[in-house]
Amino acid sequence: MCRNFLLFAIPMVLAGVLSQAYHTINTIIAGKMIGEAGLAAIGATSPLITFFNSVFWGYGTGIGIYVASLFGAKRYYRLKTVVINNVVAVSAVIFLLSLMMVVFRKQFYAVLQIDAAVIYEADIYYTICTLGNVAMIFSVICVYIFNAFGDGTFPLYMSFLSAILNITGNIFSVAVLKLGIAGIAFSTVFSATAVDACYIIKLRRCFSQLGTNRHKSHVNLKVLRDTVHFALPTMFQQSAMYFSTLLISPLVNSIGSAASASYTVTVRIYDINATIYQNAGKTVGNFVAQCVGAKTYDKIKKGLWFGLGQNILFMLPFFLVSVFLPRWICSLFFDQGASEVAIEYTVIFLKYYLPFILLNVVANLLHHFFRGVASMKPLLIATVCGSVVRIVVSIALAPALGIHGIYIGWISFWIADALVGFLMYLFSGWEKKLENKF
Repeated sequence: MCRNFLLFAIPMVLAGVLSQAYHTINTIIAGKMIGEAGLAAIGATSPLITFFNSVFWGYGTGIGIYVASLFGAKRYYRLKTVVINNVVAVSAVIFLLSLMMVVFRKQFYAVLQIDAAVIYEADIYYTICTLGNVAMIFSVICVYIFNAFGDGTFPLYMSFLSAILNITGNIFSVAVLKLGIAGIAFSTVFSATAVDACYIIKLRRCFSQLGTNRHKSHVNLKVLRDTVHFALPTMFQQSAMYFSTLLISPLVNSIGSAASASYTVTVRIYDINATIYQNAGKTVGNFVAQCVGAKTYDKIKKGLWFGLGQNILFMLPFFLVSVFLPRWICSLFFDQGASEVAIEYTVIFLKYYLPFILLNVVANLLHHFFRGVASMKPLLIATVCGSVVRIVVSIALAPALGIHGIYIGWISFWIADALVGFLMYLFSGWEKKLENKF
């Protein structure tokens, strides 16, 4: 079991880290080449972009679950129809909604309370990234599809390609062409578009290998309806989690541009840590699902304990560097002209608040467990409870404590999510439900 866990987890962790790399690279280049204003511009609207994308990330998870079931049943014609119908339909919906988000962007800016000093650059970044949403979300959905095929290697290659294109594109557009924040946004969209082209070519080859190249897929509303059945729970879970981040964004922006810049950096550092254990945790979900299929329920608890140790082990190196060398980490993102206030906000988060992320490791492990036993209700309850607690605590404390109120609200989410998830694990009677169901 240990060997299988590690062999499956390593490429997924690497792919996740590389996928996260271009966000981090954007932030580093913005901080080093554009300055604190660049960081604030990215951070001011990123929660809105991320919330919008999270809905479709959740839908992509549902597509992956549906495709995996069809792949296992060897229903390849149906599989091709599901993939093509969903890719076309989702892309069309994303494009139309993205246009609406650009048309009404000034109203969004007012709600987010973006500092007037950075609103010009924030508008440039938001507009370009939002119009490129189709490309960026499509590449994420393709990761879920290929994972459903049991292929974690190709997404790893694509993550590497995306990182390389983004690094070179950012440096060229910002340092050579002097495009500033627009160059960072364009590079992000371009790298996603190039990767999408590779995914499309690979998908065509996969369909050919499955013997479906002569099968013509047509519009099939039943396929879309069936996919929604798989996707709705994960859509709600993902959107609930990121909705809390969106709601507290005006609180962060109202503190000032230094807080917005610092928050951009802290989110990126959190994302790197979280990506590691979230991708490693997928092995737990797959292992639990296999145990359910084989009715070997006694192995599930052992797998959970091993998965917890594995996830902590994977994230430990970067976590320790972040906690014990916070100023060195800050030096990667902030230029020499950055305000000491912004740097100090980030240092405080890394030293005193980031250690609580270990609770989020537990919560995420339980998320994968509930997915593995096909029990989305406890997962939704834990996520919603955590989100509500975060919103309430942030609104209550931020006016008096400033950035500390935002950070306390954040760790309150981790605590509530882990606690409620653990209680649901202990008292939901999942073992008896599995025995009765299967």
